[in-house]
Order: sequence, then structure tokens, then C-alpha cells
Amino acid sequence: MVFGIGFVVVIGLVFVLFGGGDQQIAPQAQAHEAVVYREATCGCCSQYVAYLKRKGYEVDDRVVSNINEIKAQHMIPQEMMSCHTTMIDGYVIEGHMPLEVIEKLLAERPEDLRGIALPGMPSGSPGMPGAKQGSFQIHGLMYDSIEGGRVGMMREFMRF
Repeated sequence: MVFGIGFVVVIGLVFVLFGGGDQQIAPQAQAHEAVVYREATCGCCSQYVAYLKRKGYEVDDRVVSNINEIKAQHMIPQEMMSCHTTMIDGYVIEGHMPLEVIEKLLAERPEDLRGIALPGMPSGSPGMPGAKQGSFQIHGLMYDSIEGGRVGMMREFMRF
């Protein structure tokens, strides 16, 4: 009888530790939706869309006739511009941003940032051919300061 009770206890512990049926022990990573604004003629932008999809993002690929209107709407400073603009969870993501950087932004959710930018089209970044040449400087696009800040305030978010 002792063996029978011990067996039941072990089975119960296994069930509790490893779950059963539809229960999950650890939460799964949240699938994010991305809206990518790009012009039809840019091949690297479609490569970036494919990159996000491969990484599990649901992507709304929006081909626009004038990408500069989108950049103006999201107040992307001229010196931070790239060929496409992405929106994820309320943040503006400018350029060929590596997923690890996006995940850091979404995990930390810094209150002073409305988005991040990787200006230009650096070699070796997602969607771009070639080898990566050194670290990427990722810029944080800040909200305007209540005390008279200007659109386009930035700070370094990270190097990757």
C-alpha cells in the first residue's frame, strides 16, 4: 500500500511540475505585429519584411507612394532616416533594425522614447547584404521636452 501511495504522489508531482493537457508552465513569447511602410521600388525593404516574418512577427507590409510623408508623420529627423519605417507596439522603428534591439526596446519600454533609429542602410543589418562593419549605434527618438524641447531630440539607446 505504501508503494501505491508513493506512486500516486510521484505522478502528482510530475503532473504539477510538467503540466498536463492544455496547461503551460512558462508563458510563451508574445507574437508582435509590425506595420512596415516602404516604397515599392526598394528591394532591401522587402528583405526586411521577410526577416521579421521569419522571426515570428505578423507583418502588415504597406507599400506607399511617398515614404517621406510617413517619416514626417512620425517626426523622424532627417539624419536618422532610412528607407523604411516600422511601427511595433506603438513605437516607431526606423531602418534595418536587428530583432535583438527591438526586443530590448519592448522589454524595457523606456518612458522617454517614442522609438529607435538605425540611420542609413548599414551593411550586414537585417535585409542588407554584406558583412557587418563594427557595431551599430542605435539612437533613441525622444519625446519633446515639456520645458521647450524640440522635435528630433535623441539619445543613444545602445550599440549592437
